[in-house]
Amino acid sequence: MPTIIRIIKLILKKHKRRLALGYISVIGAALTALAVPHLIGQSVTNVLDSGERDIRGLWLL
Repeated sequence: MPTIIRIIKLILKKHKRRLALGYISVIGAALTALAVPHLIGQSVTNVLDSGERDIRGLWLL
């Protein structure tokens, strides 16, 4: 256990910038992972809605 604590202290002391950039990178990846399915779902909904409108237009002819 003391070895792990020493390693963590070393990382916090000598690699603050890399640690901060790593956290930013992880947060960005998580936000992207959450946003992509939402965008795909909106795109599919738009395509299906436009197809439904076209079919209604054909019935009116």
